[in-house]
Amino acid sequence: MFGGRFRFAWFSLGILLLLGSAKVQAENRIEPTDNVNLSPIQSWRSTYFCLYYKPMGACGEKHKITVKGLLEVTEEEINSYCDEGCLDQSIETLDCIYMVNTHFSFTNNATVRVINETINHGCTSRTAINTTNQTYSSAMKVGQKIYVPLISTLVFIAMFKM
Repeated sequence: MFGGRFRFAWFSLGILLLLGSAKVQAENRIEPTDNVNLSPIQSWRSTYFCLYYKPMGACGEKHKITVKGLLEVTEEEINSYCDEGCLDQSIETLDCIYMVNTHFSFTNNATVRVINETINHGCTSRTAINTTNQTYSSAMKVGQKIYVPLISTLVFIAMFKM
């Protein structure tokens, strides 16, 4: 009986040493697409990392996409924006956001697709890019607010046969 306790204690100590020596990285902030997004909170954190921890490159702060979805590039700046790396950085950021959180919309209700199309249109036609004065429809959010409780209620009724 006394020997069994010692074996259990040595076994537990061995397990603790093995677990303590294991190198575990919880989240990758530089490459958020490497994170496993098993919950909505994790996908939102990865979205945040896409927006704020990616290297800025040639763009700097002025033309960096933020959570607000506001981007303003004048016609005088459009050539440098599209040709000197800002376009690539913006597309890379938008791709990262889409890969970690496909249903993300910016605070101005623009989706990743809308911002992507606006940037591509501006660089293709060499016209100014401006998402600051535009308001985007939030009809999808309204639809989700209506249908999610309705479907949840129907599933609940079906499960309990009320």
